Amino acid sequence: MPTYILDLTISTSTPRIWRKLSIPGRYTLAELHQMLQILFGWENRHPHEFRIGENRYTDPRSLDFEENGELRDHNVRLDIVLMGQSGFRYHYDFGDEWDVVGTISETLDIERNLPECLDGAFAGPPEDCGGIDRFERMRDALKNPRHPDYEEMREWAPRGYDSDAFDKEALSSRLAGTFNA
Repeated sequence: MPTYILDLTISTSTPRIWRKLSIPGRYTLAELHQMLQILFGWENRHPHEFRIGENRYTDPRSLDFEENGELRDHNVRLDIVLMGQSGFRYHYDFGDEWDVVGTISETLDIERNLPECLDGAFAGPPEDCGGIDRFERMRDALKNPRHPDYEEMREWAPRGYDSDAFDKEALSSRLAGTFNA
C-alpha cells in the first residue's frame, strides 16, 4: 500500500500557509479531514467537502447529503480515490471559505505506520475568524500595537495565538496521538 506525500496550502494566503504531510494510503478521506483540522488548528465545527476529479465527498451529517450529490467520505480510502490523480481540493467552513489545495508531490511504495507532518509554515487561521481577508487584517493588527484594531484583535484572537508559529514536531505528535489506535 502506498504512502502519499501531500503538499497542502490554504489558497490565497499571503504569506503562504502550508503543510507537507506523509500519509499512508489506508486512511480514509474522513480521517484526512481530521488530520487537516489538526494541521491547520481548526476545531471541526463546520461542514467540509473534498473535490477529487469530478466527485465531491463529505460527511453526510454535515450537509444536505441527498440533495447536493456528494459521496460519503468515511469509507473512501486514499489509495483508491487518489489513484491517477495529481491532487484535490478541501473546502472547510462554507462561511469563512477555507480552501486547501492538496497536491500529491510523491507516492512512496512503502507503507508508513502513521501520518506525519514533514514541514510547513505559519499558524493556521483561527476558527471563525471571518475568512482570509479578515484573518490577514487580524494578523497585521496583532503585529503592530499601534494598529487601530490591535486591542480588538488581541481580545478576539485565541490566547497565545502567534500567526508566525509553526511546530512540525507538535503537529506530528498530535497526529500520532490521534491516529495511533
